[in-house]
Amino acid sequence: MIRRFLFFSLLCSTLFQACRKTAPHSIQCLAFASYTDTEQPIAVEETYGNWEGHTGTLIAEGTDHEQLKLYLPGIYDTGTRTLNATNISFSDGLDFESTQVSAGQVTITSVSEEMLEGTFRATLLDHVNGRESRRLEGSFRLQKQ
Repeated sequence: MIRRFLFFSLLCSTLFQACRKTAPHSIQCLAFASYTDTEQPIAVEETYGNWEGHTGTLIAEGTDHEQLKLYLPGIYDTGTRTLNATNISFSDGLDFESTQVSAGQVTITSVSEEMLEGTFRATLLDHVNGRESRRLEGSFRLQKQ
């Protein structure tokens, strides 16, 4: 599991590019997320990502050191896909670091050469120092840089 997470992290770090404001009110990637069971929003402070070559990549960092990572390869059309530990990971900035996905899906609502948009829902597990789970849901929008 740790090897898979390290590979995913390395892959993400080489693929992700910082989103930048290109003009007033024009942002190249957005992310919103919340804990499903408490409906507590995760205050996203920074987003990094890209949409290119039918692959969407996103890192969203929260104000309390949370970090959400999405890796969505091979997206050609709208629809729903199952998420696994290669596609999504989450850290709450304290003691939760996802190692497994027990249930998860991403729904692509809009896809074009320039933009990828969708929603996600996932139940993530952490097996370090005991078993813990976090349920997340959110939305994202990535634009080609």
